[in-house]
Amino acid sequence: MTINRKALLGAVLILLLGGVGLALRSPASAPDGTPEQWLAVKPDALVHEIGLVGKIEPDTTLVLTAPFDGNVQANLVEQGQRVEAGQVLLRMDPATLEVQLRDALSAQLKARRTVQEMQDWDSSPTVSRARRSLRTAQMSADNTQRKLTESENLFKRGIIPRNELDDLRQQAQQQQLDLASARSELQQALEQGKGEYRQIADMELTNATVKYEALRTLLAAQEVKAPFSGIVVPAPGNNAPAGGGNANAPIQAGSKVSQGQVLFGLANIERLKIVAKVSELDINQLHQGQAVEVMGDGFDGERLKGSVSVVSGLAIASDTQGSAQFPVTLS
Repeated sequence: MTINRKALLGAVLILLLGGVGLALRSPASAPDGTPEQWLAVKPDALVHEIGLVGKIEPDTTLVLTAPFDGNVQANLVEQGQRVEAGQVLLRMDPATLEVQLRDALSAQLKARRTVQEMQDWDSSPTVSRARRSLRTAQMSADNTQRKLTESENLFKRGIIPRNELDDLRQQAQQQQLDLASARSELQQALEQGKGEYRQIADMELTNATVKYEALRTLLAAQEVKAPFSGIVVPAPGNNAPAGGGNANAPIQAGSKVSQGQVLFGLANIERLKIVAKVSELDINQLHQGQAVEVMGDGFDGERLKGSVSVVSGLAIASDTQGSAQFPVTLS
């Protein structure tokens, strides 16, 4: 850690004034025959060392979870094992998900076929049946009306009895009702191809497509891979499995897991952080983003370069009567 430029200039100024004082000293006060000496003064950073007690931790610990409901096909790593970025850590059994994927694909194809029928709805089977029914009813009504006209002429001439004429009139009335019903059915069939019916078909296709794509994404994640190089560790805050058992026990092949269930953690060892406590006497000398070098007994002479990432403004409660301590994180 370096002092500011004003303090540095002050230190240089003091050294320079001391040199001037030596140079202006009366020659009479110097011993006879003593040669003059010139000393070069150069500015340099003032390093302040602070002794801290803390612990080294991974900068990031990522919790890896199960991508979907199912059984674990194979667990390829153990806790404490070092892995590389992209390495397969665990493989899920996709059998159950593949069944769901096929069902979703079937629903999507049905919904797409319905939408395609809506686009050519006037020639769809439903409309065609309604038109045939209308034509049949129209032909039957026309035929009965023709017979009724002929029967009325025959009745006037006294050739047929009145009851036969009444039966034809009743049949003609019924066929007119059937004709009106056929026209209504055709109109309803035509309405099914537009408006809210078309909107419902489009939404069903969208929902089926989204579900299918979501399942495809889950299936593509059946292999849990390491997003970065690190060490496999027990997941922090891992919930106990159903039926009891050790929460930190490694996942075994054949274990049934649910989507989002914690599998294990992955500690990023490419970057480290040091969590320590700093006395109130030294806390004002630290600020966020400040460059630091860390060395210690366990580093074998190595100097770790980094920066101050967190300087807490809240002191830690202490039972002792010593100075207050503030948490500090160095990355």
